[in-house]
Amino acid sequence: MALPLAPIASYGLLIAATYVMARNFPKLPRNQRVEDALDVVDEGIGLARDEDQVNASGRIKRRYFPTGQALGFEIDAAFLARLRIKRIEKE
Repeated sequence: MALPLAPIASYGLLIAATYVMARNFPKLPRNQRVEDALDVVDEGIGLARDEDQVNASGRIKRRYFPTGQALGFEIDAAFLARLRIKRIEKE
């Protein structure tokens, strides 16, 4: 049986790139209030509009088992965003 090298190479490249990027990010303290806010975001994308701002939130949560066996990984990506535009006068 032939060994498929292309998927193995692509996963290896992805893992190596993620490792290099993670090492170069500065270590910051974790803000528990932000973590709690992101944990309650519903899956999907939501938009809300107020008089002076637009809020957006979203979450994607997926489980992958690339080898088809019991070992896999879970991706949980969540975001909160606010866009506020107001008119100002030149001083």
